[in-house]
Amino acid sequence: MTGEAVHRGRARLLVRRDRHRDDNGTCRPALAQKEPQTNRGRFLTAVIVIAASLALAAGCTTAVSTPRNVTGTQTPPAPPAPPAPSTPTTAQPLSSQTAIGTGANAHLWAAAILTALGAPLTTANINSLVGWFQKEDNAGPEGARADGIGENNPLSITAFTPGITGSNGSVTSGAGGPDNLTFPTVAAGVNAIREALAHYPDIRNALVSGAGLIGNPAVTSELSRWSGGGYNAV
Repeated sequence: MTGEAVHRGRARLLVRRDRHRDDNGTCRPALAQKEPQTNRGRFLTAVIVIAASLALAAGCTTAVSTPRNVTGTQTPPAPPAPPAPSTPTTAQPLSSQTAIGTGANAHLWAAAILTALGAPLTTANINSLVGWFQKEDNAGPEGARADGIGENNPLSITAFTPGITGSNGSVTSGAGGPDNLTFPTVAAGVNAIREALAHYPDIRNALVSGAGLIGNPAVTSELSRWSGGGYNAV
């Protein structure tokens, strides 16, 4: 055998030995072994994936929940609505020579007088007193001039009425009769009307019963006396 043949034989033997080592997995210098993934590795991978998903979701929510107009600037909040005007819940002062009318203040005065009398706040009672106010101020609208009406005195209690306390002056009656008293406060005027009605038992009883004065024949005589013959019904 020649030297060249011997050389080829040794080369084939080396190739077979290398292939054999490769097949047995004992020597692979050029290829890295891939290590199997452990349970800890899988857990860490899952945690990273979940954290990334949550961060992405939070970013999307923030972006969606911030309304912006077409120019990219944030829309300013709407101004607060102005507060609603308050409605009085108690009778308001009545100026001298001023009609009380038939509105809210007239109803509040009627309720205050009825409460002072211990009378119920029935519709018949409220309407009776509001109608009586109209008889005294010539049915003027609220705020209109009403000659003879005293301050805080919508029923025109006069200086001739016995047992009245709290008066601080008088206003000349528009009908030429005795002067009508004035009172410094609503409470003083309400109390004076309560004291005056103690001398008119038929009117007081009609109100305490809740029946009222309108169309009530039992009160015609006392209404005529109250008004000096000017009226006998409300």
